[in-house]
Amino acid sequence: MYATKPLASLVMVHAIKPGHPMVFSNWPLVIDLRTGAFAGGGGEIAVLNAASAQIINWLGLVSGVAASMTDAKAIDAQYGAEKGLTSLAAALAGGNLIYESSGMTAALLGASFEAFVLDDEMHAATYRILRGVEVSDDMLDYDGICAAVQGEGHFLGGPATIAAMERDYVYPSLADRETPRTWEAAGATTAWDRASARVEEILGATPPAYIDQKTDQAIRDRFDIRHP
Repeated sequence: MYATKPLASLVMVHAIKPGHPMVFSNWPLVIDLRTGAFAGGGGEIAVLNAASAQIINWLGLVSGVAASMTDAKAIDAQYGAEKGLTSLAAALAGGNLIYESSGMTAALLGASFEAFVLDDEMHAATYRILRGVEVSDDMLDYDGICAAVQGEGHFLGGPATIAAMERDYVYPSLADRETPRTWEAAGATTAWDRASARVEEILGATPPAYIDQKTDQAIRDRFDIRHP
């Protein structure tokens, strides 16, 4: 039922304007059978969204998938687990567009600034996973292996190693990868602590100017805009 509605809409758009760019966004809904509440972060919706993306791609359409809508009400272990598994499942299934994701909590009933910055980092890791394992002559670096074996005996200073450090790694700014001792000495901060600090940094910075002053004034003259 849920698949036929958006597909019928696309047929109507095509009938009115053939070839018009469209995104097929099928949204399977999952509810908790004990309460009737929408469940946006479980394994059930993860597999349904993955299947939805694959069906849409099989039809040759651009797929839109609503994923990563955790049911958690706080930035906690449930939040991270549900966000990660649902968004990655949709991405690995080939979803072209993943939305209703960043910043969303409580099954779309809430949003969080801290969640936005944490999800931004999660998406970076997802993109890295989607790149997969790349195999080429440059990546294998046979000459570099020979040089290391016959020379210094390690690869740490090799040009291929240095290039891989820039190409293959995503260096998180919020996730902690230090040893427990170093982490404790630095204040033993949690993901929430680091996300909150990042939010304050962003909100405290001078907002970017996307339009010139003349255009801005023209808009303010026409509309009752109260934001300074």
